[in-house]
Amino acid sequence: MKGSYHVGCYDGPNRRSLSLRTDNYELACQRYAGGLKKLLQRIRDQQKPQQKLSWLPEEVDQMKQEMVAAEMYPQEFAARVTGKGDQDLETGELLDKPTERLAEQLAGIEQVTWEDLRINAEKIRKRKTGKPYTPGWHRNLTTLLKTVDFQPQGLTPERISKWLDKEEARGIDSVTLKNRASALQGLIERAITSGYKRELAPNPFKQVDFGISKVKEEQRNYYWPTPDDYKTIY
Repeated sequence: MKGSYHVGCYDGPNRRSLSLRTDNYELACQRYAGGLKKLLQRIRDQQKPQQKLSWLPEEVDQMKQEMVAAEMYPQEFAARVTGKGDQDLETGELLDKPTERLAEQLAGIEQVTWEDLRINAEKIRKRKTGKPYTPGWHRNLTTLLKTVDFQPQGLTPERISKWLDKEEARGIDSVTLKNRASALQGLIERAITSGYKRELAPNPFKQVDFGISKVKEEQRNYYWPTPDDYKTIY
């Protein structure tokens, strides 16, 4: 917002700020405490090391060799890697999902997930630019993936259309739907074009029309990453 008041503080040598989304002095004073709290939380979140949610094939291959040499079972070795070995007493599955996922990869149970595609996209970005995606990019993608009830493998245009209809019925507007679908399309496209998972071709999102008019997109009254924000993963 032009001319709006901001709350600011220092994160080490860097100054951070957050818009209070008003140009009214009295309203800015009322929002100051909450804005500062939110800004400090964002800084803390960015400083936290991100949990590794999945592993690339070459990493798994190396771990498999170490597992065989150590004469350990997949779940046992996965728990040693992550330090999280608690199990469900009824099913025997590891309670920590990333650890159970690693155990499945070590056992040769292959199921491509969105987290796999996220890691691949970041790997390619680092190779191209020398920099990872921002914490904000990861937060936005994590929020998006909480709404997705399907995996990229075996995905069809019909399934995507059903998801779009469901999200629209939940009250998600068409601008947000377009940007979310574009983000998922980008993850799949990068997996295909990078050679990581060529079997995902053809990209099913390219067979679904989720576009909107320029006029409607310009009417947005809040920010959500646009297709341009995700262009580096294509």
